[in-house]
Amino acid sequence: MPVEENKMLVRRQFDEIWNGGNWATVDELYAPNYVHHDPYNPDQGTGPEAFKLRVSGYRNVLHTCRRGA
Repeated sequence: MPVEENKMLVRRQFDEIWNGGNWATVDELYAPNYVHHDPYNPDQGTGPEAFKLRVSGYRNVLHTCRRGA
């Protein structure tokens, strides 16, 4: 995948999911067997639904923090 395409996907993740809470984008971008590898937060589940729970938790706590353009 070209570098610019990768950049676009990362921007979409932050803009649409983290900032916008657009859960449909999670379903589009994340595979059903997605695994989040974080040694400090193990056992977070797999797939898009687990990612949505993780993002939702952060968004609830950090609701005033949004990534700028």
